Amino acid sequence: MVLAGVLLWSGAAGTRAAAEPHNPVAKRIADIVDGLAERVARDGFRKTLETTTRLDWMPPETDLYVFVFETSGTLRAHPDGRMVGHDVRPTHGARGRPFIKEIIAALPDSGDTVWITYFWYDTKEKRVRPIRTYARRVGLLILACGFFADEA
Repeated sequence: MVLAGVLLWSGAAGTRAAAEPHNPVAKRIADIVDGLAERVARDGFRKTLETTTRLDWMPPETDLYVFVFETSGTLRAHPDGRMVGHDVRPTHGARGRPFIKEIIAALPDSGDTVWITYFWYDTKEKRVRPIRTYARRVGLLILACGFFADEA
């Protein structure tokens, strides 16, 4: 399987993303991210964190998790709390692509959405695999979630 670089799709500002209807995992991810993003837009990030549970950010029926970073690159929420507060813009995929920078660049206006494909090393399977990630911008925050695209 060969995927070239990072593939981007941007939705229209202020709209819900077209969630790749042929793929139920992608639709589920878009629904989770969009739901949390709508709460953040309505209630603010801090209140959303206070009024949701870990299960809202990491649905138990999946191996998925939502992570949040600022447009400046500072990570604000992640299952590995040790990473929170760090600048994730230098993060590169397994093939050297700066996917965080590319997500930030693809979301120039509040409300925009993007699907991005990059490669990541899967520690469970001990191999590099493509990840398909959905991101939505809410003000200065970007909420994102991805899945290994070769499983769906």
